[in-house]
Amino acid sequence: MKTWWRAVLAVTVVVGLSARAPAAGDWQLAVTVEEPAGVTRTAAPVSGGIPLVKGAYKPGQAFALFEGGKEIPLQVISLVVDEKRGLCWVLLDAQVDLAANERKTLTLKAAKGSAAPASPCQVTEGADAVTVDTGRIEFTISKARPFSLFSSVKAGGEPPSPSPRRPIRAARWSGIR
Repeated sequence: MKTWWRAVLAVTVVVGLSARAPAAGDWQLAVTVEEPAGVTRTAAPVSGGIPLVKGAYKPGQAFALFEGGKEIPLQVISLVVDEKRGLCWVLLDAQVDLAANERKTLTLKAAKGSAAPASPCQVTEGADAVTVDTGRIEFTISKARPFSLFSSVKAGGEPPSPSPRRPIRAARWSGIR
């Protein structure tokens, strides 16, 4: 947890020290990710907010993430836009392979990326429902009952069911069982 705060602080200081607004193709930032639990991870989700130089970018600015010379698929969401329509903060989401306790330095660039996920999420909209298939999990949300959460869920092509050997039981709340 302490490492995460140091990384955020370091990124904030590095970006904040830039005196001029960089040209879109010139700007890049080293982003360090670390696996702290001692477990090898494949396609581990990595997410974090990045502050930007005031007035340098507008909403919709494209960014790309690289590991050495290889581009990594990246999703970017504008988090904070100032009163002059300047982009102040972005949220980055990517997936990274990390060995146990490994630390990697990635490079974020203000440039249009072309990398696509190996197995992109598929969304199918029908007349009565929207179905999302991630490849591992598929769920359907009813348009007629949008607040019912999911009208169906499948994991590995099968609906999840509790094991008959391990029934679902209420947890303990405030000392009452």
